[in-house]
Amino acid sequence: MRYATLLLFSFFLAVSVRAQCSVVVTDPEPDLSVGPFSASWVPVDLNADSTDDLVFMTYSALDNSYNYQWGITHNAFVTQLAIVEDGAPLSAGATIDATSSYGTAMPFLLICEEPGHGATCWTYTTPTGPWASVASGYFGVRFGVNGQTHYGWVEYAVDYPSTPPGPFMLPTSSRITRYAYNTCPDQGVIAGTALPVELASFDAVADGASVRLQWQTLSETTNAGFSVEHSALNAASETISAWSEVGFVDGAGTTSEPGSYRYTVEDLDPGRHAFRLKQVDYDGAFEYSPVVEASVEVPGTHRFVISGPNPFSVRTQLSLAVEREQRVEASLYDVQGRQVRSLVSEVVPAGESVRVDVDASGLPEGVYFARVIGEMFTESRQLVVIK
Repeated sequence: MRYATLLLFSFFLAVSVRAQCSVVVTDPEPDLSVGPFSASWVPVDLNADSTDDLVFMTYSALDNSYNYQWGITHNAFVTQLAIVEDGAPLSAGATIDATSSYGTAMPFLLICEEPGHGATCWTYTTPTGPWASVASGYFGVRFGVNGQTHYGWVEYAVDYPSTPPGPFMLPTSSRITRYAYNTCPDQGVIAGTALPVELASFDAVADGASVRLQWQTLSETTNAGFSVEHSALNAASETISAWSEVGFVDGAGTTSEPGSYRYTVEDLDPGRHAFRLKQVDYDGAFEYSPVVEASVEVPGTHRFVISGPNPFSVRTQLSLAVEREQRVEASLYDVQGRQVRSLVSEVVPAGESVRVDVDASGLPEGVYFARVIGEMFTESRQLVVIK
């Protein structure tokens, strides 16, 4: 699966770019078209491998009504072609995969059917067949590539002199407007889309020291899930630092139904935080979502917490944030109250977290206290040094 921007925050490209797999859409210009009253055959190479996978056709069937038929058949050398529900029209968003019902009889007659195949093409009122009164839609295909099974969709349109078709009214043309296939064998597609995951929205809302992430999908194809990644924004440059994974949410596999997901990232330092989703397919291919941001406020006048290991042997970190800009002093003291390290002496900007590094090199093991003094507060944290 993969991403686009329908907003839509999504994974958006006519061909969804992925590390390994993609759903490739071909938009022929002009449309592939056949008309009535003549035999017409248009080969279609779904996966651009120089081998025609299906043949789009119209031909006459001589009977008492001089019937004409539009349909799909297979390349004589590619016999693996199968059509979902014998070519019945599908709506956008329909899933086409191994669970779909396929027909294999050739040809698949989309408009009209000659008497020898069980129905009349021409009823003296309107044409017959599954597409006889359908202006546009999709049919799903299953075909073979190098002995492996692939799935795709074909967008099909039928033109009549008027809508709905009237008595004795044959189509003026029948067109293939787009077609697509999944480059990964045995992985399905969603009719009408090249996006294995359509992300409709992605939001981040701060709640105290936590941020709630919520996102909705319109459809998913072979979606293993979403890796949730976080980065704290640099207060000075407002740039994103390194990303780290903070959680994983399982996906829905393949579905044309909308999905809703949420994840909460807890115990965040005050300041601005960035989040993104790494959407991962079953085959390991992945793509990133757009980045969303949220700001965590300082609770009260300040926040002073241990953010690194404790106990520790050589180095650890503390995090300091203040409600309003001010000068702060932080030092490390032993149990007898003697200052053994000066940690911070600077002006701390409002609402941003400052990392306070503690280096215990050369200090004996034991209990120490990190004390911070601001304009309106004093607070200490106990640290334990082990050797």
